[in-house]
Formats: sequence, C-alpha cells, structure tokens
Amino acid sequence: MAHDLIRLSATEAIERLRRRDISPLDLIDAAEARIAEMEPQVNALPTLCFDRAREHAKRLMAERHPAAADEPGWLGGLAVSIKT
Repeated sequence: MAHDLIRLSATEAIERLRRRDISPLDLIDAAEARIAEMEPQVNALPTLCFDRAREHAKRLMAERHPAAADEPGWLGGLAVSIKT
C-alpha cells in the first residue's frame, strides 16, 4: 500500500483523506519508507521529523470536524517534504 500512496497526486491524496480511505499517518509512513529507500542516493533531506509529523497528524485527526474536510483548499493531512 505504501508504494501506491507515494504515487498519488496531491488532489488524489486529499480526496482519499476526505473519504477517510487513508489517514495522514498512512501518508507519513509511505513518505518515510520512500525517503529511507532513496535518501542514501540523493542526500537531499538532512533533517527528518517523522515523530513530530506523526504527533501533528494525530492532533489533526483528533481535532478534525466532519465539515472541515469539505472546506475549499483543505490540505490537512497531506505529507510534504520541505527543502530549504
């Protein structure tokens, strides 16, 4: 499943999050697996914060109101990497 999740577009991932087919934690797990696979070759992400991401995802999942998933532009739960 994780291999399939990394291939989703942001739009597809958000739709699956809204339907609750997947959780933000599923996306974090998929991203972590892919980063572990590729990072040794690309050396692009020197700082990884998976524990912090999981804690934030758990808070998001606990605080989410049913209507929040229908708000335009809602991206809560989408896993992203930030490179500065």
